[in-house]
Amino acid sequence: MVDNNNNINWIIENFKDGTNLSEFDLVFEMSTNLDDLTNASTVKSGNTFTVKINANTLADRTTLGLARTIIHEGIHARL
Repeated sequence: MVDNNNNINWIIENFKDGTNLSEFDLVFEMSTNLDDLTNASTVKSGNTFTVKINANTLADRTTLGLARTIIHEGIHARL
């Protein structure tokens, strides 16, 4: 799930079109409106994909768990 340099930049690369601006936008934001059992949510509105990370449970999550969630939601946006 990472490149040779242990980067997850490929998620963001999916929202680029070479040197042209992409027709899609990827936005990450913190949310206090998600259920405590929901780590994050991805919503599409027009050409914008917004990944909402659950701020209510962030203190109880590991760095690896948060990274997994970001990758997981990035895949949702990609699909």
